[in-house]
Amino acid sequence: MKRILSIDPLLLHVKVGASHHPGRKSKKDAHIRKLFYTCGEFKTSPPKKEYLRCKLIRGFKRAIRQIRKNVLPSKTLNRIRGNPYNALRVWQALAGCYEKYMTVLEPLSCTEKGPKTDGKLKKRIRGRYLEKSFNSTFCIEFFSHIGVRESFYYYVEFLFADLNPEVLCDKFDFMCCKGFHSPECVEKWLLIKKYMNCYMIQDLGLEPWFPQNHSNSFLPSIFTVRLDNCVDVGMEKREMVTEAVAKENKEEIWITGDLDSSFKFRFDCVQLKAL
Repeated sequence: MKRILSIDPLLLHVKVGASHHPGRKSKKDAHIRKLFYTCGEFKTSPPKKEYLRCKLIRGFKRAIRQIRKNVLPSKTLNRIRGNPYNALRVWQALAGCYEKYMTVLEPLSCTEKGPKTDGKLKKRIRGRYLEKSFNSTFCIEFFSHIGVRESFYYYVEFLFADLNPEVLCDKFDFMCCKGFHSPECVEKWLLIKKYMNCYMIQDLGLEPWFPQNHSNSFLPSIFTVRLDNCVDVGMEKREMVTEAVAKENKEEIWITGDLDSSFKFRFDCVQLKAL
């Protein structure tokens, strides 16, 4: 089998479905979280809002401490895997934010700067009130400074430096599908990325930070997919793409995905390489 296709994630037009309950206000975060599931002992369920807040904030604080110590992450959520070049590029941008907002980020990254459920040192703190969890009250205070929101933007970009669904499932400890990964999986991960650096902040009544010329510049330019995993492409289209790429004289091929007629995917020809 040869690796001959790649998907440009910038061309995926993702959208969130309408509410199943007429008259009820649609919540983007709930719809996006329902695209994923965690495996429990007796049932599967979508990741909870507080679980995502907890995982992201703890990982963000850990990243700031690692930057302060000038070490690269080698384990847990922040471990660099897949596309090291892109990840290191975003890591440098995050390090630049640390230099810019050091007086804000350094004290915030301490383990005792969290709710009662976070860290060990919090048990030693006396004389001030601590939130019981990563609830909205705690998160509003945590993200209140614009420098924190700017740094958090780059942290999310760092987490998604490699859009490989298999890597992301392992990183976040929840699943996007129950079989082979497909272009739809990439759409799901792009949606939850949007949730993390935009909707999650808006849900707190705060304004998300984005660069002035925001163009997803930190996203990898291509996402490699094996043909035998693209079950939704269809055999006829797979054969067409295989034949076109084999000619080695086309820069790009356009295919309408089988997932939804409104989705259009660009398959770039890349160097033929035996797996």
